[in-house]
Amino acid sequence: MGGGTRKHMKKILLILFVLCAATAVVAQNEQVSSKYAVRYVKEHLYYQKGDEMNVVDVDMEWPEIIDGQQVEPLKQWITTMLFHTPETDFCKAYRQFKTQYGSPVTALAQIPDDNKYCYVDCQLRLLGHRVGRYVSYFLSLTSKPGKESSQQEENHKCLITYDLQHGIVMQRDEMIDRDMLKVDFKDPEELGDFMTNLIANSDDPIPDRVDTLTLDNVCLLDDAMLLQGHWTRDGLSADYHTVIPQKWMLSSADVNVLYTTSAARKLMRSKALKQKQLEKMQSHFFSLPEAADGQPIYTSCDTLPHYQGGQEAMLAFLSKNMVYPMEEGKKPETGKCMVSFVVESNGTISNICIIESISPLIDREAVHALRVMPRWMPGRQDGKPVNVRLKLPLLFDIY
Repeated sequence: MGGGTRKHMKKILLILFVLCAATAVVAQNEQVSSKYAVRYVKEHLYYQKGDEMNVVDVDMEWPEIIDGQQVEPLKQWITTMLFHTPETDFCKAYRQFKTQYGSPVTALAQIPDDNKYCYVDCQLRLLGHRVGRYVSYFLSLTSKPGKESSQQEENHKCLITYDLQHGIVMQRDEMIDRDMLKVDFKDPEELGDFMTNLIANSDDPIPDRVDTLTLDNVCLLDDAMLLQGHWTRDGLSADYHTVIPQKWMLSSADVNVLYTTSAARKLMRSKALKQKQLEKMQSHFFSLPEAADGQPIYTSCDTLPHYQGGQEAMLAFLSKNMVYPMEEGKKPETGKCMVSFVVESNGTISNICIIESISPLIDREAVHALRVMPRWMPGRQDGKPVNVRLKLPLLFDIY
């Protein structure tokens, strides 16, 4: 769920608009005129705490703005789950999270004992979004400490759906009838209509005969529902996941049995927002992240950063390193994706945000291309290299 492979399903046409410095109402604020604004953070970190070594991998898609909302209940839920603090400010929560692992490693005097290592993996992945209705996420935090590490072992994974109309985080128990959550049986006939259909539609194979079958995680995924769980048979255990149309989850065509809670049914059946309501969401501001080196971020300077070789070279690089992420059975989405990022004083790219979106899959592809870019020529102010935030509009179309 957190990873995934990149497959070139169709060719894409990328039209690069003029690269320009980001405009802001106040320093380090960005205007949003889209469905959502997401901050992308991906780091591989080494921290040392006394004689212990902590290796921390972070891959997050943090919600800044969703449909014109600050979504503070969602942010607080995420930081409590992943960072162990009920904080809505990402930078503050993230700094606190990293502090527990010690200080950043610059050089090692000696290689730490393997028993004093701890490997931490933190993921937050945007899965689905329906304007004015909901947004869904996958969250994961795993911590694997050595025998002599002071860090706590953790293994938390879950799917959540955030109800944008009521400001509520929904998980499995808020979405699926409790009678459907766990089945222990000796005969396949005891499965019932719900689990029989779940097995038939599962992307991962489930044996015809199992000892137990559980439903652990549920979230809405566009016009479908994503279900995850595991099964056991003769002492063996395996996970499964399946995507089922919402229409099927609302009722069974055969026996007219409702599987979902009333709250989930209301969310799935809620009407799309009217144009006037959508227009109210179109202009919002959020605080941009700091530069990696802690120095000021300029939105204009004497000499703007530029890609080495110019815009033609950048177009060639992006065309080579971007693929159109197609999903089977879905109509291709096209449009403009606006990426905001910082070119640091050493030419590296950091602090990537999508401030005008197309879809989670396409946005993620644009972010990937920026992450693998070679160093730029940095911007300069008074003759010195400085951090500069830029915006890059990309138009995605099929040809």
